[in-house]
Amino acid sequence: MRRLALLLLCVPLAEAADRSADFIVLRDDYVRQSRAFTDDTRREALEYVASLEARAGEMTNAEFLIGIARTTALADNGHDAWHPQDDAWLPDRRAPVRFFWFPDALVIARAAPGQQDLVGARVNAIDGHAPETLFGRLRPLAGGPDNYRRWNLNLFLERAELLHALGLAEAPDRLTLSLVLPDGTELTREIAMIPPAEAPPGAGPAGLLASAPADPIYLQDPDRLFRVVELPDIAALYVQFRAHYGTEDQPIEAFMTAASAKIAEVKPEHMILDLRFDGGGDISKTIAFFNGLAAAVPGRIYVIVSQLTFSAGIVAAALVEHSAPERVQIVGEPVGDRLRFWSEGRPVCLPESKYCVRVTDGLWDLVKGCAQEPGCYGDTWGGRVMDLDPDLAAPLLAESWLAGTDPAMTAIESHLWGCKSCGPEPGDGG
Repeated sequence: MRRLALLLLCVPLAEAADRSADFIVLRDDYVRQSRAFTDDTRREALEYVASLEARAGEMTNAEFLIGIARTTALADNGHDAWHPQDDAWLPDRRAPVRFFWFPDALVIARAAPGQQDLVGARVNAIDGHAPETLFGRLRPLAGGPDNYRRWNLNLFLERAELLHALGLAEAPDRLTLSLVLPDGTELTREIAMIPPAEAPPGAGPAGLLASAPADPIYLQDPDRLFRVVELPDIAALYVQFRAHYGTEDQPIEAFMTAASAKIAEVKPEHMILDLRFDGGGDISKTIAFFNGLAAAVPGRIYVIVSQLTFSAGIVAAALVEHSAPERVQIVGEPVGDRLRFWSEGRPVCLPESKYCVRVTDGLWDLVKGCAQEPGCYGDTWGGRVMDLDPDLAAPLLAESWLAGTDPAMTAIESHLWGCKSCGPEPGDGG
């Protein structure tokens, strides 16, 4: 038996020995092909991939996954990211809580049975590390602006095995949380990782935040991708997009037809377009709808955006702003990407590990345009704007979520009632 053990020590781990093909694809088909890299960042990424390959025989699964994430993050482009195929390795256990990173706090948004008392708690530390320290260490694992990185980094934050591999957790199977409950009580709770099937639900931000104590309009029907609601008290129609794609039971074309019919029927003076959870999709499916909104509504159009407004969601906001800049008010907080970014492209999947990375090749510049540059794609759709900075600053804070209030709607109502050049007073019916 001892002889067999010694022999096994001399044999490279199968998972490590099989990674050579992955490094070839990562280097040649991703780093050398994605247009989001600059000359400098491409050189840095190639050097980093070479360093990973040099120590492939000693890397754990967690370290390899972290290496893939760091590689895509070097492009510093929100669309250059990775995702696992069904048979790719991920930690087989995860936290029994779900985190949400508001601008003012890291909060537990959902919890599994047995941990329900933690919902709404602010996180002061995880294994002794304050949230900003954690973000600083996790930041190199995602690209794009910091407000959107926080959302993308939750996969690491909720898996002790990955935090342990990064030196941020003392053990791979548990985390110690320092918390402040909504009533102000401070406590420390050790949480053991659990099978993913037992973890609390909540796909997408609307699903995560639907556990709020109250039910403001932006969180209602969290499983719906699109919604339209009459707001007669302010002579407005509320239209919400959470994506630019449909499903079999929620076809986007049918929704846009119904929404257009509702606009024609109600003839609202004003419109509230809520894109704060709009993570993107295919702008070609929705461009006609967004280009036509200004002509359909004579008064103010309020476009609500947030750190989670991304990709086609950002383009949609720009299209509406471009169509009627004198009547459009951007509400909320900065969007989740710069206004110059790379998207489109295709996924490239690593043959052994089954992780896929996105090669981006379509350039957008919503401020200056990009017609004279290779790879220009965004000019096809228009929507040039000076910026998408909020005209009415109304960030969704942890405090607001816990109170069940909506700062964006409060700001809109205040602006409408105080606006003397918006047309008829809200509620006059035109």
